[in-house]
Amino acid sequence: MTVNNINIPDNKLRSICRKYSIKELSLFGSALRSDFNPDSDIDFLIE
Repeated sequence: MTVNNINIPDNKLRSICRKYSIKELSLFGSALRSDFNPDSDIDFLIE
């Protein structure tokens, strides 16, 4: 997954989701918008 120059390998995301029994992982907030900057956090919605 690459969003706003944040690169997280898909295999790492899958591994984390399996380890913690995450059914759905969503990204939201400024990481998806043009106002994302080095001081921004990364917001995840986890089910």
